[in-house]
Formats: sequence, C-alpha cells, structure tokens
Amino acid sequence: MKMNRKDIIMKNRARKSAVKIMMVIFLSAMASGLIQEFNSVEKTCGYMVEAKTKKKAVMSKKQAAKNLKKHLKKTGVYNKKLKLAYVRREGNRYIFHYYEWVNDHTATYNWYYVNRKTGKIKAEF
Repeated sequence: MKMNRKDIIMKNRARKSAVKIMMVIFLSAMASGLIQEFNSVEKTCGYMVEAKTKKKAVMSKKQAAKNLKKHLKKTGVYNKKLKLAYVRREGNRYIFHYYEWVNDHTATYNWYYVNRKTGKIKAEF
C-alpha cells in the first residue's frame, strides 16, 4: 500500500505524540521513585529515547588518601615520621604505600588498598 504525503505526516505526528506520552510516564515514574536506574536505550514508537544513567560516585585518590589517614589515626597506626604515598590504581581500588625513609632505602610498614566505590580499606599485612 502506497502512502501519500498526508498519511505520512499523520503517522509521524502520532509517533511524536506517543513518544511524548511515554516520556511523561517514564519521568513521572522516575520522580516518584518507581524507577531507580535506567541504564539502557529503549526504542519507543520508532524513535530512540536515551535517558541519563545514574553513576555511583567514585572516590578521588585525594579523598581516599584523606580517609586512609583518618583510618590510620583511628587505629593508632599513624606516625608523623612515616609517609603515605599513592602508588597506582588497580581496577576499583587505589594502592597506597605507608613507609619510612631510612638512610638509603625505604622501610615499608604496610600497603593499603582503598576501594574507589565503597571506601573500604584493606591492609596487605
């Protein structure tokens, strides 16, 4: 069946109206808390509708170092003479070296891992 110009315009208007209605329903559901996260792209009435995804906050290495220092003070391990150095990021965790410089070498007290998402701190030994 061949569609004339008028039918095509009407069909496109109907699609746009349907998309608007779906977006109103979707945004209302998000606002009321029925939908917590939306991580995909949905095809609605022939149009692609993309919603923003919620990302969990990831801790910066500066914040991780600050939290680790608080943890060391709380557990009684903190010493002003010792140095806490950021080494690298490995997956979802930061690695810190807690050490002291002695003559011509370092004396390691411990290695600490700080989870970027949860803030959980784990000592190597």
